[in-house]
Amino acid sequence: MEWMDFIMPSYRKTLNAFLLLLLWPLTVWSAPVVFHQPYLQEHQKQLTLTGYVEYDLSDALIEVLEHGYPIEWTLRMRLINTQSQQIEHKLNYEFSVQYRPLTQTYFIQNKTLNKSRDCRNLSRALFTLGSLENLPIIDLKAMKPETDYEVHLEFKWQQNKLPLTLNLMNFFNDDWALYSDPYTLKY
Repeated sequence: MEWMDFIMPSYRKTLNAFLLLLLWPLTVWSAPVVFHQPYLQEHQKQLTLTGYVEYDLSDALIEVLEHGYPIEWTLRMRLINTQSQQIEHKLNYEFSVQYRPLTQTYFIQNKTLNKSRDCRNLSRALFTLGSLENLPIIDLKAMKPETDYEVHLEFKWQQNKLPLTLNLMNFFNDDWALYSDPYTLKY
């Protein structure tokens, strides 16, 4: 039984260290996708979003891009009636960037609006993707008059679109994080 006394404290220390390592990234991550001065406006009989999004890709994500794998993410929008606290409209915009080694360009897409473009360097590609101008959210006719609304915004990286081996190798690696803190706009 003496050998058990020797193993058990070591086992507990290992378990505690494992749990600490597992939970630690959740407390120290900072969002690599940041909204800068987004605002809502009425444009062509629609409520639209305009603003700039800054992407801070880690070296690991840049390396994935340089090997030709696309990085895809979703901008989730939720229109909430502030009186009833009900979600009245949901909308997702899907974006991607992919390096094309043969042409040495970055192919960027707004898959939801079916818009795409090639850029010569990564910083230009991310700047172009980050420029949000009049993204439609909802027709104004569908909104109730004299009602206050909030629009909740959030970016989520679609890591599951990468090959399984890359996902498994980097499941707990915070260099692979690409998300935003939730952002709320009032209308």
